[in-house]
Order: sequence, then structure tokens, then C-alpha cells
Amino acid sequence: MTVGLMDADIRFPVLGFPVDDDPMPFQAIGLLRGKTGWLSERGRHLDLEIVDSAGRSWTVTGVVERAPVARKWWQFGRAKDDDAPAEVMLTPGPARSFDDTRARILAFADGLFEADDDDALAARAAETMDALAGAAFQLMVRAQGRRLLRGDGGIAVRSQAEVVTRALVLSAVVLAVHGADRDPLLDWLVEEQLADLTPSEADLLTIDDLPDEQRYRSAIEIERLAALLWALGLYDLPISQEPTEIEADLPAIVSMMPPGGERTAQEIRTSTLRPAKEIAALAERQTALMRAADRMLAENEEDEGQAVIAYVAEGRSIALQWIINPDRIDWS
Repeated sequence: MTVGLMDADIRFPVLGFPVDDDPMPFQAIGLLRGKTGWLSERGRHLDLEIVDSAGRSWTVTGVVERAPVARKWWQFGRAKDDDAPAEVMLTPGPARSFDDTRARILAFADGLFEADDDDALAARAAETMDALAGAAFQLMVRAQGRRLLRGDGGIAVRSQAEVVTRALVLSAVVLAVHGADRDPLLDWLVEEQLADLTPSEADLLTIDDLPDEQRYRSAIEIERLAALLWALGLYDLPISQEPTEIEADLPAIVSMMPPGGERTAQEIRTSTLRPAKEIAALAERQTALMRAADRMLAENEEDEGQAVIAYVAEGRSIALQWIINPDRIDWS
């Protein structure tokens, strides 16, 4: 018996177990449809096993493709097509106990992570699918870096051109957040054909009155930009881990980056991406630094110094993981 994904009454979150890849957690049906569509474009969707929060399982047996979506003009370029298929076809499988599902995640983790690794410990201690999916996501994101660090070959990372494009877009976003006139920034983005903005970035460049939380979160963008510039060999991240010295040097970055800085976009485009293993090593160090700060904050949530360290390390870790995980995470 075959059933469509939309009719399967799947309880989220779920864990997906591809034939040729690491376990993948999904928090919502749209994410599952989108990833299955991405896998189907590469001929890798068949036999993807899905285990839901109720212990039921299904196997992907095919997809029903939707008609091509007309590409629409967005504010700064063309929107990406919807990669999700019209429907994902599933065959029901055997019931899977939570213990069995957790054991599969632990078996994946055991090959790459130490027994006392924070995320491995979180997976081992998980008693709900929510907790297990959260730990599995962190393990999945960090897995490629672990493979790079042990010298595995054949691991794809983002190209230098992709990293440069992200850095140039972020440069404009950071300037807008810190009060620069946005009209010239938008003109520059169009001139440089930099249309790949996230919805949040578009808001920061076009909306006058943003919620305080969104503006607060935008402060992390300077640390993400600093990490990308480090990866391109254009900026030295602060070595100190003292709260008063760890943050990126905003004036130095603004004075270097276009538009308005000493370097042109073309000069930034001639930079060289650091070796993937070096990027993976820093990503792991930033993750460890963030986790240590989070533990300190759990004991004293008013520790402003640890809060600074946590958001700085989080921003850098996200950016670096984005570079080494082109098939697993997107910028947004």
C-alpha cells in the first residue's frame, strides 16, 4: 500500500535515514518535502526511511513532480524555485521503538564523536523525539567537519565564489544595520548583481521600524561576516577569548569592505578560500567555546561577559559550518 506524505498523518519531529547519508531530523512537513525533492533531483530519494514521533516508519518510493514554477522577480533579483515535489509517495514500514531509533543515532555518532562529546551525550540522554532530533541535528551539522578533520576525501564544501558573494551581501547588511543610507547600498547590490538575500536581510535593508528582537539578532551578522572574511584570508579574528576583546573589529571591517571601504568588490572576489580542514577546525573550536559559555550562562544568566562570548562564537560557528555543509544547511 502506498500513501502520500500529505495523507500519512506523520507526527513531527521525524528522523530520516537515507541509504547513503547521515540521519536527518525534520521538524515540519515542508522541510521534509523540500529535502526529499532535493534528494530526488540527485537520484538519492528512494528508500529514505522516515521514523516519526509515534514510532511509525515509512519508506520513500517515489515523488510526483509539480509543474515548473515560473520564476518571479523579487525585490533584488529572482526568487528561487520551489524545489519541493507536489507529493512524496511512501510505503508504510515496521514500527520502530524509540530505543531502536536512538540506537541508530548513537551508532552514527560513535563513528565520528568522542563518547563525552556534548551532542553525543545529549543523544544518549534523550528521552523524547524532540530531544533526540535536536541532538541529531547538531551531530549532522558537525559530522562533515569531523570527517574533514580526520582526513576523509571527497567531501564537498562551498566554492570560493559562494563565500565571496555571501560576504559582499553581508557587508551591505552590516552597514545598513549600523545606520548607513540604504538607498546607495541597494543600488550597489543591484550594480554588483548581488540578489541572493534572505528575507531577514531584505527586511534589514528596506523596513524602517523592525522589532527589537530582529535588530538584536542582526548584531550577530558582523561576527558571521568576520568569520567569512577570515575563511577568505581577508581578516584575522581576535585571538583573545576575553569578553571585552573577543568581538570583531567593526570599524576595521567597514573600512576594508565595499561599498565605501578600501577594497573593491572585484578585489574581494580575487581572495583565496582557506583549506577546508582549517575551516572545520575553527568551526569546532567556536562550537566548543559557545557550549562552554552556554554552561556558564545556565549557572548565571546575568553574566554579560559569557553572553557576549556565546553570541560571538555562535555567529562564527554558523558561518563556518555553512561553508563546509553545502548540502545540509542554508544561510537562513
